Amino acid sequence: MDFRKAFDIVPRDLLWQVLAEIGIMGQFMQCLQSMYNQDSVKVMHPIEGLSARFSCGIRVKQGCPLSPLFFGLYPDGLEKHLDALDGDTPPQLADIVVKLLLYADDLALMSETPQGLQKQIDALSEFCVER
Repeated sequence: MDFRKAFDIVPRDLLWQVLAEIGIMGQFMQCLQSMYNQDSVKVMHPIEGLSARFSCGIRVKQGCPLSPLFFGLYPDGLEKHLDALDGDTPPQLADIVVKLLLYADDLALMSETPQGLQKQIDALSEFCVER
């Protein structure tokens, strides 16, 4: 799976929830949220041109130094979610179970059986809906 538009898919209300779960609260959380309170966007339509400005409740800001961290924290619980799967047979590398690989905006799920891989795909879909 390639998260080509990775920064565009993060719902902010769920991002704040993830940050709270790892212990970010109080004034620091309020400071982070204030960076996004007045965030708005315009859309370029090929025929109608530039739209009116409207507020946006998803995505992290392009070019913001915190955005890669925010995106990285968002799917962080996926490994725990996959560990809870029954009947999955992930491959091992030097006695280390490898269920998934994450690098930049790419994710690779791994299993030794098609059924195990399908379970992981279903769990990934479930995880994304829960998040």
